Amino acid sequence: MGFNKSSSSSLATYLLRNDASSSRQFYGTIKQSSPVRTASTSPWRERERPSRIYDLEDVTDDDDEVEELIDIPYGQLMRNFALVPIASFLMLILFACLLTFCWPPPPHSHHEPYPYHPHWPEFLTGCAAWIVSYSLRIPIFILSTFGGRYTNAFSLTASATFHTAIEEGLRLASIMILQIRLSYWQDHPDWIPYPDTQDDAFRQVFWFALGWALVEVVWSIAQGYEQLALYRDVLDGERDKTKWETGSDDDAEVESISHRFVHSAFKSVTPPEHSPYGQSRSLSILDPRANGHQVNLDSEMTQLINIQSRTELESVYGVPPPNIPVFIFILQRLDAMLLTIGLTLIVSSTYLSELIAHPLTQLPSHHPSSPEPDFPPRPDVVAAALGTVPMYIILVLVHASLAMMWTEALPKIGIHTASYTALLIALGVFFVGLASWGALS
Repeated sequence: MGFNKSSSSSLATYLLRNDASSSRQFYGTIKQSSPVRTASTSPWRERERPSRIYDLEDVTDDDDEVEELIDIPYGQLMRNFALVPIASFLMLILFACLLTFCWPPPPHSHHEPYPYHPHWPEFLTGCAAWIVSYSLRIPIFILSTFGGRYTNAFSLTASATFHTAIEEGLRLASIMILQIRLSYWQDHPDWIPYPDTQDDAFRQVFWFALGWALVEVVWSIAQGYEQLALYRDVLDGERDKTKWETGSDDDAEVESISHRFVHSAFKSVTPPEHSPYGQSRSLSILDPRANGHQVNLDSEMTQLINIQSRTELESVYGVPPPNIPVFIFILQRLDAMLLTIGLTLIVSSTYLSELIAHPLTQLPSHHPSSPEPDFPPRPDVVAAALGTVPMYIILVLVHASLAMMWTEALPKIGIHTASYTALLIALGVFFVGLASWGALS
């Protein structure tokens, strides 16, 4: 079952939520379709001047007003974007240091003596949980839109809501699988534990959140490089940009190999005297035997696919990705980390508190005739999970609302406004999560 243009665009928009970065699967969907059909999804309109060279304006809809691409060398763009992974990993290290030095383990913890070692099982589980969550995005989208046939506001909202529900469910299920528990004091059996930073469960949950955030950051940075690579042939002026005479007073620039192919393939009626390469260049594209040169049509089609991919990205962002300041990309990574840690702390504190509130065995009693109970008491996991449902629903609604802002409102409000709004929401969730564990007191 193939996707049409609207379903492909909606899939790209859906996959750009949260971290505002596209998906490798989306590009794979485009590449599997017919290249000519993909490149011509927007009308190829005849111009009054037959010698005009096509650029991005010719393969996009006239109604889409996209900001003009900045003039920056591709090498400099990559060097600037290198600040994103550097800043992201420094922030992850900062969060790990906060856990170690701001909320150190209690004296009786098995982490003594210093240095404190990470909780590797929880960390790796967080990494695996995010991978499972991300792999479910496209299947959920396909099911919600009935195979891409119905891509409207309702289906996109349902798809985003279903995915956030599964994502938060995986977060809670991972904590249950890890069997994280609040610690009872052996010397004080009557004391009821509660979520606290001195409890070793706090560090287990925090390392789980760091593992989740690490994989999310790495994947988002890789997608950022993939997006910017689509503009290499456009921005690499030393190799691809040339000027030529059109037979009039105007000069046109051939920005990339893809534009030359579009010109020769779809405007083959151009008179030879108006072609920047002469008649032989146009014929060599359409007839590989012309002039004895074998043209790699797969490479040319790849350039057309890049044009379509750039068009999809710019329709989602509202601006070409190279125009987005590096600071905004760093801010998005910080948003994702804060949101991940905050959501994990909130749902874990609620679930662990419910475990204490629903024991299967009775607490120790000083009455001489009372039977000897298990210590610590075994919790009722099912009752605790049911007790966590109200908080789970609240977190799903908050997360889904943030996801819909990226999918629906991003082109309207702009990438800057969306990033700052996401930062405020993520900061709020982060501090609520810390407060639920008593980390702010």
